[in-house]
Amino acid sequence: MTTHYDPEAELLERGVTVYEWELEYANAVTDVEAAVWVDPRLLQRERRATLAHELEHFHIHEEAPGRLGPGVESWFKPSVEAECNERAAVKLISFEALVDACKWADSIEEAAEELHVNDEMVRARLRTLTKAETRTFDYQVGRGYAARLRGRPLERRTPLRRKA
Repeated sequence: MTTHYDPEAELLERGVTVYEWELEYANAVTDVEAAVWVDPRLLQRERRATLAHELEHFHIHEEAPGRLGPGVESWFKPSVEAECNERAAVKLISFEALVDACKWADSIEEAAEELHVNDEMVRARLRTLTKAETRTFDYQVGRGYAARLRGRPLERRTPLRRKA
């Protein structure tokens, strides 16, 4: 149901070393040059989503090196983090897979499990839907639901209402 995108394989192809290190305040960090440190306590689906997110930091840094500014602190700007999530979500979750998962799932968390990502990636993918995709999603999953989910803060057990 998910795409075959493998962020860990892409990191390895780029020559990036993935280290496992118990992190206190993040799931992973990167130097955007040669290394990513990921928390080994993550579930496999969380690790996949986290590595995809970290890989997007590399892409942003390559596309516009000065954009992030000096110092690691600039990499944690909310706008950069949101952009990394959204870019990663598009690669991790195809539109068709999102619709299929949300048709039967009772929550964002269940859809995330089915899609082999974390729930933040499902929300990020919903934020990236085009108008046409939103209409299709709402028709197949539930009227108006995509637009309502997009702006919500991350909550546990967020229900998905199915089309009656």
